[in-house]
Parts: sequence; C-alpha cells; structure tokens
Amino acid sequence: MKKILGLVICSLMFIFVGCSSLFNNEIFNTSYDVTININDFNDLLAACVQKVEKSVVGIINRGSVSLFGSNVSTGSGVVFQGRARMKNGTWINDITLTKDSIDVDYYEYMVVTNKHVVEGNNRTYKVYIDDEELSANLVRRDDIYDLAVLKFNDGRYIPLIEFGDSDDMKSGNFVLAIGSPGGLELYNSVSFGVVSYPKRYLHDEDSRTTVEWIQHSAPINPGNSGGALINIKGELIGINTMKYAIEYAKDEMIVYEGLGFAIPSNVVKREVSYLANGLLPPRIVLGLTAMRLSVAKEEENINIDTLLKSGIYISEVSLSSLAHSKIFVGDIIISANGVEINQVYILQCMLRDYKPGDNIIFKLERNKIIVEVTITL
Repeated sequence: MKKILGLVICSLMFIFVGCSSLFNNEIFNTSYDVTININDFNDLLAACVQKVEKSVVGIINRGSVSLFGSNVSTGSGVVFQGRARMKNGTWINDITLTKDSIDVDYYEYMVVTNKHVVEGNNRTYKVYIDDEELSANLVRRDDIYDLAVLKFNDGRYIPLIEFGDSDDMKSGNFVLAIGSPGGLELYNSVSFGVVSYPKRYLHDEDSRTTVEWIQHSAPINPGNSGGALINIKGELIGINTMKYAIEYAKDEMIVYEGLGFAIPSNVVKREVSYLANGLLPPRIVLGLTAMRLSVAKEEENINIDTLLKSGIYISEVSLSSLAHSKIFVGDIIISANGVEINQVYILQCMLRDYKPGDNIIFKLERNKIIVEVTITL
C-alpha cells in the first residue's frame, strides 16, 4: 500500500451522457419509490462543492536550499478550526459572528492534513489559497494515524469545514474528493465516486499498526493527500490519504484506479481535538495478546472446547495491565460495549475511541460460560 500526495476532475455530465434515453432525465428507484431529477442532483453536487471548496487548501512543504535546489513537495489540507483576533485585542471563537465585521484584525486557522505531507526535518510550510502562499507552522503530527495539524494567520474569512458522521456511510453512498492532484496548478480539483466499503481495516506501513479506512472510488492522485472527502450534504466524512498500489518488480508498480482510502471523519475529529492543542491522543493498552478464534483452533498447543464460531482467543495477559485479574488466558472475547469482536484489529481500533476513565464491558466465554467483565481504562 503506497501513500499518495494528490485528484482528477470528473464530470458528472460525462457520467450521465448516453443514459438520457434510458432514464428520460430521471432516475426511478423502485426499492425506495422515489424520483430524482438529474438536473437537481447535478445542482446539489455543485452546491456541495461550493460549500466546502474554500475550506480545502494546498499545502507546500519546502526543505532547505542546496546546490541541487530546494526540496519541495505539495499536498492538500482542510481548514477545520479558527478564531478571530479583534482590533481591540480580544478573541472570538465563533468566527461566523465576524464574517462581515470590520473590527477583525486577523484570523487564526487550523488545518488538518496528512502526516506524510509535512514529513521531514528543518522544513518550512505554507498554505496555498487562491494563488497566494501564506506561512504556516506545524502544531503536531500523529504517530498512529497519518494526520497532522498546521496553523496559519490570514485577514480573510474562511468558512470552516463541517464534520459529518463517517459511521453513517454505507456502500454505494455518493462522495466527492477535493484536493490538488499533481501540484498546485490543479488546485481544488473535484472527483466523484461512491463509498466502496465504509470500514476497511488495513495495515499502515508507517505506523506499523492496523487502522480504519473508508474505501471509495473517487479518483485521487499524488497531491490529493490531506484533502477532503465529502458527502452530498457538503460534510467532511474523510481525509484522503492513499490509493492502492503494489510494487511487483524493481522500479515497477501496479497502481489501481478507483481504490482510494480516506481516514474517517470521526477518527479525524477525535485526533485533531488533541493535535490542535499540541498533544498526542491517549493510547489505551489493555495488555492482552490475542488471536482470532479460528486461528487459535488450528494451533496444536492450544486446546479449545467451545461452541463459539467467532471471537478472539486470549493467549497472554500482562501483569499489572488494565486487563490483569479481569480477563484470563483461555477467555474468548465475543464483544466489547456491544460491538462484535471477531478480529483482533477491531478491538485495537476500537480502543482508540476511548480515553482514561472510560468503561468497557466485555462479553466473553470462560470455561463454556458466558460472562461480562467491566474494565475501567
């Protein structure tokens, strides 16, 4: 899996050309018994882009100048937070109250992008908006999710992106990707697609852990990293991060189109609440070593007597860990707070949603008896 830094313009008119004779400019969905006018749908998508396009910016990552020139890379970012510095020296956190005010001195904005967009030491960063480059500072990079936050000041009012609920996304939902593929010459290009799979768990090479993704078919390319994936309400439901590619020979690679991946907005919203304050999100460690039940049943040195067909088998519990004296070797975890746990990585990803002091109720099988155990994190 390879990270990307980029997007391709995709025309809705092209999508529907050749179908007018079949649909007569209308789509009739017999499953839901609704009629959708394609012109209205086209206008809706355009309105979604207009709603968020000012919130999506270009990112410039520039290294020091050497005999070989400067090392420059570009990506995309999304403005998600801001506050207004007033001429009287006060701050207003709700910038919508200052949209037409003449009393604003400047705005301070926060931008979320991918960590790999701002990688490197001794770098300088700029935010690109409407052919203008503005100096930016790195606030924090994450060590698990490929996310980072930059801060910059500007005198203009920039609407903040509205977060949608990525857990509501379903396979087949329409999505739009916005970013700067191939460089800032194609700043704020838009592509169209659908959610291919709403929760895909894949291994991240950089963090060496499994993370959650939205898989979608909206074309993305180098330069798109850190850009927005939005729904047809104009809400952010993901940060575009990578596309599927396989290196199969030296200097040769197969790149799959229509296989893009975005970090879900619910994950992004949680992570940036820490990163914007210069902090790393808390990482909960239960102290368990586990394996999928079906795998454990095939191990010669493990004797499992259970009628369960799915779950995760506990093979080790660390001393002085959160799970010690609560969960034991041989237990089979079935669910956590009502979420079915049939893969170890599901529990790993789930733990990132919690903070110290939260409770998790585990449903598990112990000695062929179903029990519930509560662990305070």
